[in-house]
Amino acid sequence: MTYTRKRRYGESHIGARVRQIDELLGRITEYAEEIAARRVELAAFIAQSIWLDIGFARRADANLAATAEAIGVLKVRAARARAGFEALARLPVDPGTVPEPVAHDSLAM
Repeated sequence: MTYTRKRRYGESHIGARVRQIDELLGRITEYAEEIAARRVELAAFIAQSIWLDIGFARRADANLAATAEAIGVLKVRAARARAGFEALARLPVDPGTVPEPVAHDSLAM
């Protein structure tokens, strides 16, 4: 005989994790906007520069594009994680327990 127990979580627990992912998604969006702005600036500089090596400029833009793509992949992964937390089975009564935030290095300099 086998028994499979589905783990359930309180609304407070799930909400805490979703909020932390929302913070992450906000930071990812800021990074994406920053990279997009740098690409616009680079394109404007390329258009007006007479001395800039075009090969260098293309490599710089390609690196920014690759960074933007990597950021996009992270955003998709974070959104999937958020959806996963939202889909977790819930306890019928929320015990009010909130997990410790997932530790990560600070980006503050």
